[in-house]
Amino acid sequence: IECTDQTDELSCPSTCTFEQKSLCSWKNDRKQTLSWDFGSGRTSSIDTGPSTDHTTHSINGTYIYLETSTGIFGDRAHLISPLYRKSSKTCMFTFWYHMFGDTINTLNIHVRAGGIDTLIWSLQGNQGDEWRQGTAYLPTCASEFNMIVEGVRGTSFTGDIALDDFRFEQCYERPALSTCPEIPGDPNPFMCRSKHCIPQKSKCDYELDCCDGSDEEYSTCYNYQRCDFETDSCQWEKSAGSELMWERYRANILPFDRRPPYDHTTRSQLGHYLQLRITATTPRDSLATVSNYLGAATQQGCSMRFWIYFKANNNGELVVGYRYAIGD
Repeated sequence: IECTDQTDELSCPSTCTFEQKSLCSWKNDRKQTLSWDFGSGRTSSIDTGPSTDHTTHSINGTYIYLETSTGIFGDRAHLISPLYRKSSKTCMFTFWYHMFGDTINTLNIHVRAGGIDTLIWSLQGNQGDEWRQGTAYLPTCASEFNMIVEGVRGTSFTGDIALDDFRFEQCYERPALSTCPEIPGDPNPFMCRSKHCIPQKSKCDYELDCCDGSDEEYSTCYNYQRCDFETDSCQWEKSAGSELMWERYRANILPFDRRPPYDHTTRSQLGHYLQLRITATTPRDSLATVSNYLGAATQQGCSMRFWIYFKANNNGELVVGYRYAIGD
């Protein structure tokens, strides 16, 4: 709390235990076929659902759950949070879930900002007859956003999903500083426009470390050679001898099981990135190389930073190298 009248906390994320059958300003989406209902003790169906809530660990405590005795396969329930104005770089949403039953389908957590829903957490299938904790990390410095908790019905009535004890953690920005204290190994930290301090190495890395964006602005990063692949491939091209092609994709072009949920730059499905074009028939150990002329390093300790996403059970190997001249 920074304001003595606590007005700085009024629109901030909080906790919700669902006791006294309160949704704590969260609301069911009436556009969906199903809804999240209050429960105590066991649900109405056998061989599914919890026997107690998580808060009090008793039959008198309250939780919310998706009742799957009604509806059909694929029906959904959405619980929508109030509008949150601002969060920190490290904000996380924690909750307890109970997913027990032979026909459990899926629990998803989305962040809705600017009319776009971004999936940040997902779990599918029977997780056993116990309460487990889930943690969903919000996009860095999210603002003007809602949380969407989505339950998806399975094929039968043994698919009840229960939730309890919502909590937001580490969601407040630290107080502004007049000067940056020296960080071990970093005698010259970067001061954001908001008067918050970050390590010098954290600026210009396509990661919003200053919530005001000042660490990624052109005036800060003009002497960095950077490429976010949003408009083109920045002359990164297929190298001689490469058997496969690195291609520039928009995140929502490929099927979900063959791509990351969003690109790193924009944190949305509309952003772009490089990805290998592979199929089920692509031979193992096929080589794919991409290169660019970076020019001469003007400072000692020149480094290359990049963000990578692996999504496969049999990942290949990523190797980064350099050459001084053609033929090396």
